[in-house]
Amino acid sequence: MTISIEISYYPLTSDYSTAVTAFIDALAAYPDLDISPGPMSTIVTGDARAIFGLLETEVVRAFDAHPAVFTVKIANACPV
Repeated sequence: MTISIEISYYPLTSDYSTAVTAFIDALAAYPDLDISPGPMSTIVTGDARAIFGLLETEVVRAFDAHPAVFTVKIANACPV
């Protein structure tokens, strides 16, 4: 099943731009997913299992690096 997520990452660090860039670069390392960074959020589209695996891996990695807040919207009815 193909899904899309809209994810916003708010690292609670003074060097937030470096953390956000590293997070988006980590997302881009998943070749089977379509990653569309934007000024306020990033859209990720692809197989549901791959996206949920990405979230588990990359969100935990981001939390390990800095305190942070994420907002995520998940849909299977809003193709990008």
